[in-house]
Amino acid sequence: MLRRERPVCELCQVRPSRLVDHIVPLRAGGARLDIENLQCLCIGCHARKTAADGRKYQRTGEGY
Repeated sequence: MLRRERPVCELCQVRPSRLVDHIVPLRAGGARLDIENLQCLCIGCHARKTAADGRKYQRTGEGY
């Protein structure tokens, strides 16, 4: 999925994608294998999104 379908990070559109990320985190009810819940991100964007998700779901109590 990474290289063949989405070779560039879907958020920054600059760096190569290296990781597949769940758009809606699993702990927040996201579907594990739903292709619509997956996106390819570079390492930096994935780290920032993961941190933001942690703050978001911790603050609202939606899963984390």
